[in-house]
Amino acid sequence: MMSIQGFREEIGRSLIMHIAQLPPVVLHSREVSKTESSVAEIYRIGYEHFIWVSVYASELSQSGCLAFVTRARRSTSPLCKEIALCMSADDVGAAFAAELRRIADS
Repeated sequence: MMSIQGFREEIGRSLIMHIAQLPPVVLHSREVSKTESSVAEIYRIGYEHFIWVSVYASELSQSGCLAFVTRARRSTSPLCKEIALCMSADDVGAAFAAELRRIADS
């Protein structure tokens, strides 16, 4: 099983691959929460949009980790009607790119 840190590194590579296919966007990220079995990062897009990526240790996936990707209008609340459950780093990259497209279309 992969560690959360290893999964986050794979997610970073996946994000680079998926975002490279999209128009340029200003991203700022910061870690907002970390425990022994989870970590949450928030990505600020422009001035008013945020995408949360929360990674958890889980025995449900082959990698030993899973992630949730969602967007929010505020940096303090990751709650949104649409949440993507991701079992791999590539799933996270695809969900993140989909959220960027939704933000661009709004």
